[in-house]
Amino acid sequence: MQKTVKIGEKEVQMRSSAATAIRYRNIFHGDIMKELMEINTEKIDMAVIEKIQKLGFVMAKTAAGAKMAALTEDDYFEWLDQFDNMELMKAAKDIVMVYLGGKVSESELKKTETETATEG
Repeated sequence: MQKTVKIGEKEVQMRSSAATAIRYRNIFHGDIMKELMEINTEKIDMAVIEKIQKLGFVMAKTAAGAKMAALTEDDYFEWLDQFDNMELMKAAKDIVMVYLGGKVSESELKKTETETATEG
């Protein structure tokens, strides 16, 4: 799935495929599916937001056609520097939706959106 996600005033192309979880693991040494399944929707904290930011980075770089094996932690930080932290928090549900291919229910989205807004 490819979609444009608005993060603040920037429109960011993101692409998710069967390789996204593998790319995430190769770059960040984590299992994004396991990490997403462990999210407690009652408490969205900065650790959760960071995982979603990393996922967004992987999908943005995939959409841009970047050489994934050449990406470094510095590339991730440079990408993050484009955005305000609150902008990324507000875009979190859209980033997850791209990854999941739009398979999250509307009620789950509203709940996550409400929780994110109350933390800011």
